[in-house]
Amino acid sequence: MPELFLQGVRVLDLTRLLPGGYASLLLADMGAEVIKVEDPRGGALDSLTPALSVLDRNKKSITLDLRQPRGRELCLKLAAEADVVLESFRPGVATALGIGYEQVRALNPRVVYTSITGWGQTGPLARLAAHDINYMSVAGALGLTGLRDGQPVIPGVQVADLSVGLMAALSTVSALRRVAGGGTGAYIDAAMFDVVASWLALPAALYWNRLGPTPERGAYALNGGFVCYNLYQTSDGEWMALGALEPKFWANFCRAVERPDLLDKAYAPAVAEEPAFAEVSALFRRRTREEWTELGRAADCCLTPVLHLPEALTSSQMQARGMVCSDANGRPTDLAHPATTSDGRRGRGPGPIPRAGQDTVSVLSALGVTAEELEELQRSGVIGTPEAG
Repeated sequence: MPELFLQGVRVLDLTRLLPGGYASLLLADMGAEVIKVEDPRGGALDSLTPALSVLDRNKKSITLDLRQPRGRELCLKLAAEADVVLESFRPGVATALGIGYEQVRALNPRVVYTSITGWGQTGPLARLAAHDINYMSVAGALGLTGLRDGQPVIPGVQVADLSVGLMAALSTVSALRRVAGGGTGAYIDAAMFDVVASWLALPAALYWNRLGPTPERGAYALNGGFVCYNLYQTSDGEWMALGALEPKFWANFCRAVERPDLLDKAYAPAVAEEPAFAEVSALFRRRTREEWTELGRAADCCLTPVLHLPEALTSSQMQARGMVCSDANGRPTDLAHPATTSDGRRGRGPGPIPRAGQDTVSVLSALGVTAEELEELQRSGVIGTPEAG
């Protein structure tokens, strides 16, 4: 197997839940050795544990109680040998535990230390409890999501969580490049709020430069404001996504439906009182989703079906791109990561998901911890029991 890009990089993952887990998954799939540190007492959101466990593939799992001095000591020993430390505690917590950036840097000056938080290390909301929906709401993204004059709509994927994971991984790899060139380590402050706010670049530019009305929910070019870029219901109660922003694609659509009178209506407002919007809506209600899908493929007009999750996971495009991973029995188990290919490959590919703490003994033994010490660590609760790791 060809060498992976991050082969030889060791990552100590102290994060919890989706944002940090996704960041370290990206690094693991690119070849990094990721040692995930879990709490021997278990974690929050146990109801999501089966789903979140897919983030642990290609990682090693150990248990350490970071509140205990011995747990902190072992964590620092691991950090001293790591190229990267990832953590997702609230601001100040890692330092209070004795495993913050300055404490790790004193032992490992070349470390890339990445802190993933919701609001960032500074600002009036830095320590406020929140989740994906909250960062989206305050950053302004939720206010732009939904139908015109309707309520905000929660996206079907966790935009803030996943976007910060992506940016944290990218920033970490960028810092590793500096270290590889003989430079110093780095401290990275990755905030969900910041990343979502940065993704508002287009509507913000429209607002600041007064390029039309202030972007609002369902009322500007890319969120349902135009006839040519919208969602339309079909005769069988399903939906189609029309993305004919460019004149050539809108012209293709108009020719396909034999409505040349609509050629100059692409950018008409998608409101009930607009005749062009009413006409196009009525057109879509005359055919089924399948019929519109066939028309879209033939007409080359940026017209696609809105698929339900089971349909999307079994679609021909999903299969052709090799996005669904299956076990030996052909049972789907995961989606392929990373989402890009390099030289025709997707990095490491799906690996086994470790049991919580299954690598504790091997990882700590490599640090020089003896069998007798391991038994004492188990008795004192610093690490999990043999059954749990």
